[in-house]
Amino acid sequence: MAEAAVRDAPLETLADCQALLLRDGFRPCRPGESATIFGFVCDLKTGALAVSDGDPLDAQWTHLRVPNFEPV
Repeated sequence: MAEAAVRDAPLETLADCQALLLRDGFRPCRPGESATIFGFVCDLKTGALAVSDGDPLDAQWTHLRVPNFEPV
């Protein structure tokens, strides 16, 4: 399911990636199944990143920028 979601999503911006993690499809369907425990997205062109302090659906997101970032 996650592979199809990533393949079909228009991931152009950091916000697009963050929105993908906010979909209900990334929650476990039944007890004992795997789940997203935090979210991390980054823009390799600008050095911007965002990380959630828990499940992306319920958590606060912190936006950061890597100082002196230079793309390779």
